[in-house]
Amino acid sequence: MPAKKTQTESVPANKNAKAGVSSKKTLVLGESKNPKSLDRLFIPGATRDIQGYDAGIPAWLIEYDLRVSVHKNWEAAEGDVIHVGYLKGPGELASLARATLSKEDAENESTYYFSLKKADLPDGTYPLVYAVYFKGGHDYQISTALVTAIKTDLPAGPHNGPEEGHPKIKFELSEKKITPANIARGVDITVQPYPNMHTLDKIHIRWSSLEIIKPIAGVEQITTIKITHADIVEGGDDLSLGVYLMLVDFVGNVSTPGSATVTVSVDTDESKVDGPAMLTNDPEGLIDLERLNGEPLDLECYTSDEVGFIDDLYDITVRAYPKLGGVVVHRGFEKITRAGRPVIHQVPHSIVRAAIEGRMVASFVLRKTAEPYEVYSRQTSAKVVGQVIYIDPPFFEKYEGHVVDPIPSSLVFVCPWYEWRKPTDELTIVILHVKPNQEAIMYSDTRVVGTSWPANSPVKRLVEKADLEKFAGLTAQIYFVYRSKQTKASSPNINESRRQDIRFGK
Repeated sequence: MPAKKTQTESVPANKNAKAGVSSKKTLVLGESKNPKSLDRLFIPGATRDIQGYDAGIPAWLIEYDLRVSVHKNWEAAEGDVIHVGYLKGPGELASLARATLSKEDAENESTYYFSLKKADLPDGTYPLVYAVYFKGGHDYQISTALVTAIKTDLPAGPHNGPEEGHPKIKFELSEKKITPANIARGVDITVQPYPNMHTLDKIHIRWSSLEIIKPIAGVEQITTIKITHADIVEGGDDLSLGVYLMLVDFVGNVSTPGSATVTVSVDTDESKVDGPAMLTNDPEGLIDLERLNGEPLDLECYTSDEVGFIDDLYDITVRAYPKLGGVVVHRGFEKITRAGRPVIHQVPHSIVRAAIEGRMVASFVLRKTAEPYEVYSRQTSAKVVGQVIYIDPPFFEKYEGHVVDPIPSSLVFVCPWYEWRKPTDELTIVILHVKPNQEAIMYSDTRVVGTSWPANSPVKRLVEKADLEKFAGLTAQIYFVYRSKQTKASSPNINESRRQDIRFGK
């Protein structure tokens, strides 16, 4: 059960140290009378299921220091001292934060929160542990180590230039024009080595509606990935199909941005008609969100009067592929009212926004009233660019302002709908107050969204008064973080909502 972290203090090596300066303190671990290990500590938001590690910390998760939690799994008593840190070697604990439990903490709380300074945890591997010194004495018990990889350098390195795509991510295609004559050979994609390579890096290739994920061949080695005949057929015909890739490391850092887009012509089925046109003022194959200015995207569907008749129906499918994986599907219908004239269908702006830094793919099936009853179009695709827009901030139901006074018996924490939300997403709600000396008071609750919340509705969580009272008299930030089961890639502008400040009490 989420609870507070009380009376917690960073261990200062120097009381006059400036912010960001390391404050480690080494404890020599004597012989313990309690050899049985305590449960591992927990890091909200950490990447799991990593070969060789228990947890991974990407750059965004430690940007504002690292939050960890200790679940009470011993007979806690007033005066117990908890040290959190990592094992430096046999019998040595680098203590990064500590808490001395009051009687109330020991009796009423089940979880204690700590904030570990980023300066104390440079990139590397850390066996993170906590040790409990009973009533502040010499007798102690220590947790099982959580072997944690911290990695803040991004695959391919930083890039702040004006050009489209990351200049260090270079790849070539064996074919750029695919026809019935050469489709059986498939396409080889050759990816050159790039800065900050790691043996566990994976390459995510976007080919139309497909996302193909393959490991790199090795550090400083060229990687060749085959797009098979079956892949090309599944991806569909598209005269301007955009191919691009991004790099994801083993802790979830993603190359920012991804590669430049290479255009491929796929024309293997002569029976298909031209796909819908995306009506923008942008170059072909590009949608600029800022130029769209919050308006819907107009799709133009057209067939000649020899193909499309009055009352025939365009069955339109638009797929938005967010940068970090997954898909958002929009479907619409438009009837032909005059043969030989284009028909306009509007795609909601929220669907386009969901594909920020990713791609959109549109196609249609013309449902006819006479034979042939179905006419399929080619696909039309475009890359979506523009400034990333954060997910809307959460709020407390029935509280429109930024003050909760008095603190009620419970509050409903509301996480607004976002278009790419899936029932399998994991949502963590957070209420956080960080003191200048890095002490943290935090409430967090992580659950899978589930099927109880229908599309277009927010997710709501109940927060009890006992969990709110620790923030009495304080201003705290409220926000939520989502993690998709579909990809380990993560970044703050995609995975984290905007934050808002809330004052609790007077």
